[in-house]
Amino acid sequence: MFAPHPASRKVSLVTIDLLNEAIESVGGPPNLLTACEQASIEIAQEDVIQAGQVVLEQLGLKISDRKKPEIASLQVITNVNPYQAQLLNRLARGMMLVPGQTMLVLECAPAAYINLAANEAEKAAPVNLMHISSVGRFGRLWMAGTEADILAARDAAVTALNEIEGVP
Repeated sequence: MFAPHPASRKVSLVTIDLLNEAIESVGGPPNLLTACEQASIEIAQEDVIQAGQVVLEQLGLKISDRKKPEIASLQVITNVNPYQAQLLNRLARGMMLVPGQTMLVLECAPAAYINLAANEAEKAAPVNLMHISSVGRFGRLWMAGTEADILAARDAAVTALNEIEGVP
Protein backbone atom coordinates (compact mmCIF):
# COMPACT_ATOMS: atom_id res chain seq x y z
CA MET A 1 0.00 0.00 0.00
CA PHE A 2 1.44 3.33 -1.08
CA ALA A 3 0.38 6.77 0.15
CA PRO A 4 1.80 9.07 -2.53
CA HIS A 5 2.30 12.77 -1.95
CA PRO A 6 -0.38 14.81 -3.79
CA ALA A 7 2.28 16.50 -5.95
CA SER A 8 3.58 13.14 -7.19
CA ARG A 9 0.32 11.17 -7.21
CA LYS A 10 0.03 10.78 -11.02
CA VAL A 11 3.58 9.55 -11.55
CA SER A 12 3.29 7.28 -8.51
CA LEU A 13 0.13 5.65 -9.88
CA VAL A 14 1.79 5.08 -13.27
CA THR A 15 4.79 3.52 -11.52
CA ILE A 16 2.51 1.26 -9.45
CA ASP A 17 0.73 0.13 -12.65
CA LEU A 18 4.07 -0.67 -14.33
CA LEU A 19 5.28 -2.61 -11.30
CA ASN A 20 2.00 -4.55 -11.11
CA GLU A 21 2.34 -5.50 -14.79
CA ALA A 22 5.92 -6.69 -14.19
CA ILE A 23 4.86 -8.72 -11.13
CA GLU A 24 2.01 -10.37 -13.05
CA SER A 25 4.26 -11.11 -16.04
CA VAL A 26 6.44 -13.36 -13.86
CA GLY A 27 3.49 -15.14 -12.27
CA GLY A 28 2.85 -12.89 -9.29
CA PRO A 29 -0.61 -11.99 -7.99
CA PRO A 30 -2.58 -9.28 -9.80
CA ASN A 31 -2.74 -5.80 -8.28
CA LEU A 32 -0.29 -6.63 -5.52
CA LEU A 33 0.60 -2.94 -5.14
CA THR A 34 -2.07 -0.33 -4.47
CA ALA A 35 -2.37 3.30 -3.44
CA CYS A 36 -4.82 4.89 -1.03
CA GLU A 37 -7.32 7.40 -2.37
CA GLN A 38 -6.40 10.19 0.05
CA ALA A 39 -2.88 10.27 1.44
CA SER A 40 -2.37 11.62 4.94
CA ILE A 41 -0.02 11.07 7.83
CA GLU A 42 -2.83 9.47 9.82
CA ILE A 43 -3.68 6.96 7.07
CA ALA A 44 0.01 6.13 6.55
CA GLN A 45 0.47 5.56 10.28
CA GLU A 46 -2.60 3.31 10.43
CA ASP A 47 -1.23 1.28 7.50
CA VAL A 48 2.15 0.84 9.19
CA ILE A 49 0.54 -0.21 12.48
CA GLN A 50 -1.71 -2.70 10.69
CA ALA A 51 1.24 -4.11 8.72
CA GLY A 52 3.17 -4.50 11.97
CA GLN A 53 0.28 -6.40 13.53
CA VAL A 54 0.14 -8.76 10.54
CA VAL A 55 3.88 -9.44 10.81
CA LEU A 56 3.60 -10.11 14.54
CA GLU A 57 0.67 -12.50 13.96
CA GLN A 58 2.63 -14.39 11.29
CA LEU A 59 5.59 -14.71 13.67
CA GLY A 60 3.40 -15.75 16.58
CA LEU A 61 4.53 -12.79 18.69
CA LYS A 62 2.90 -9.97 20.65
CA ILE A 63 3.96 -6.34 20.86
CA SER A 64 4.87 -6.97 24.51
CA ASP A 65 7.58 -9.39 23.29
CA ARG A 66 9.67 -6.55 21.84
CA LYS A 67 12.95 -5.53 23.45
CA LYS A 68 12.84 -2.37 25.52
CA PRO A 69 15.36 0.19 24.24
CA GLU A 70 18.31 1.17 26.39
CA ILE A 71 20.19 4.43 26.14
CA ALA A 72 23.87 3.53 25.86
CA SER A 73 25.27 7.05 25.65
CA LEU A 74 23.86 10.56 25.87
CA GLN A 75 26.06 13.63 25.58
CA VAL A 76 25.38 17.32 25.07
CA ILE A 77 28.43 19.24 23.88
CA THR A 78 28.06 23.02 24.17
CA ASN A 79 29.89 25.79 22.32
CA VAL A 80 31.59 23.58 19.75
CA ASN A 81 35.07 24.82 18.78
CA PRO A 82 35.67 25.70 15.08
CA TYR A 83 38.32 22.99 14.77
CA GLN A 84 35.98 20.37 16.24
CA ALA A 85 33.26 21.47 13.84
CA GLN A 86 35.65 21.19 10.89
CA LEU A 87 36.61 17.62 11.87
CA LEU A 88 33.02 16.51 12.40
CA ASN A 89 31.81 18.11 9.18
CA ARG A 90 34.26 15.95 7.21
CA LEU A 91 32.12 12.97 8.26
CA ALA A 92 28.71 14.60 7.82
CA ARG A 93 26.72 13.98 4.65
CA GLY A 94 24.02 16.56 5.16
CA MET A 95 23.66 19.33 7.69
CA MET A 96 26.79 20.96 9.05
CA LEU A 97 27.86 21.78 12.57
CA VAL A 98 28.53 25.50 12.93
CA PRO A 99 31.14 26.66 15.44
CA GLY A 100 29.45 27.82 18.64
CA GLN A 101 26.48 25.48 18.25
CA THR A 102 25.53 22.76 20.70
CA MET A 103 25.70 19.11 19.66
CA LEU A 104 23.70 16.11 20.86
CA VAL A 105 25.17 12.62 20.63
CA LEU A 106 22.76 9.78 21.42
CA GLU A 107 23.28 6.03 21.18
CA CYS A 108 20.72 3.34 21.97
CA ALA A 109 20.18 -0.40 21.61
CA PRO A 110 18.55 -2.00 19.68
CA ALA A 111 19.75 0.22 16.85
CA ALA A 112 16.39 0.65 15.08
CA TYR A 113 14.96 2.67 17.96
CA ILE A 114 17.30 5.56 17.12
CA ASN A 115 14.93 6.40 14.25
CA LEU A 116 12.07 6.96 16.69
CA ALA A 117 14.32 9.08 18.90
CA ALA A 118 15.41 11.22 15.94
CA ASN A 119 11.84 11.66 14.73
CA GLU A 120 10.61 12.80 18.14
CA ALA A 121 13.61 15.10 18.62
CA GLU A 122 13.01 16.79 15.26
CA LYS A 123 9.32 17.28 16.09
CA ALA A 124 10.22 18.90 19.42
CA ALA A 125 12.73 21.48 18.18
CA PRO A 126 14.26 22.95 15.00
CA VAL A 127 17.52 21.00 15.14
CA ASN A 128 19.81 19.78 12.36
CA LEU A 129 20.19 16.03 11.99
CA MET A 130 23.85 15.68 11.07
CA HIS A 131 24.24 11.90 11.21
CA ILE A 132 22.09 8.86 11.95
CA SER A 133 22.94 5.18 11.83
CA SER A 134 20.46 2.45 12.72
CA VAL A 135 22.61 -0.50 11.69
CA GLY A 136 24.49 -2.75 14.08
CA ARG A 137 24.07 -3.21 17.80
CA PHE A 138 23.74 0.49 18.63
CA GLY A 139 21.85 3.24 16.85
CA ARG A 140 23.64 6.59 16.78
CA LEU A 141 22.62 10.13 16.02
CA TRP A 142 24.28 13.52 16.01
CA MET A 143 22.18 16.66 16.11
CA ALA A 144 23.19 20.30 16.19
CA GLY A 145 21.43 23.53 17.05
CA THR A 146 21.10 26.14 19.74
CA GLU A 147 21.56 24.92 23.28
CA ALA A 148 17.86 25.40 24.11
CA ASP A 149 16.77 23.51 21.00
CA ILE A 150 19.19 20.65 21.63
CA LEU A 151 18.00 20.30 25.23
CA ALA A 152 14.37 20.18 24.05
CA ALA A 153 15.28 17.63 21.36
CA ARG A 154 17.22 15.54 23.89
CA ASP A 155 14.29 15.50 26.31
CA ALA A 156 11.86 14.44 23.56
CA ALA A 157 14.16 11.68 22.31
CA VAL A 158 14.82 10.30 25.78
CA THR A 159 11.13 10.43 26.69
CA ALA A 160 10.18 8.56 23.51
CA LEU A 161 12.70 5.80 24.22
CA ASN A 162 11.76 5.52 27.90
CA GLU A 163 8.03 5.27 27.13
CA ILE A 164 8.45 2.13 25.02
CA GLU A 165 7.47 -0.96 26.97
CA GLY A 166 9.10 -4.26 26.35
CA VAL A 167 11.32 -7.02 27.62
CA PRO A 168 14.53 -5.77 29.28
